[in-house]
Amino acid sequence: MQKQLQSLECAGGVQVLDGSGMDRFDSAGAWILLAWLKRHEATADLQHWQPRWRNLMAAAAQHDTSKLPVVQKQGRLATLGRSAMTGAAQALELLVFLGQTAMVAGRVLADPRRLRWRTVLHHVQIGGLTRCPS
Repeated sequence: MQKQLQSLECAGGVQVLDGSGMDRFDSAGAWILLAWLKRHEATADLQHWQPRWRNLMAAAAQHDTSKLPVVQKQGRLATLGRSAMTGAAQALELLVFLGQTAMVAGRVLADPRRLRWRTVLHHVQIGGLTRCPS
């Protein structure tokens, strides 16, 4: 919508905005439309707009979007650091999982009677054998 608005000519003043063909409208669209009107020093005459969309435009007009914080794009070094930290956290989680698996395997090897073979074979069957393509 923003690119389409930029290509439109506007001489300012009252702009008739026909909403008869609209099937969706949200707060982002309202703010983009209001910013376009403000940039061209124009006001909107909303014709054939659904009442909920008129209310949304009125609510968006009450908020000054120029005071909203601008999110700065992260630099490559920050992105690399964040990726490294995520990778390290995932590696640590993998090590914890492997450690817990090794501990359980050690307990089963120490006392094989603790292993419930029927349950293990059932999970092998439903997890592998019944899902294999023919």
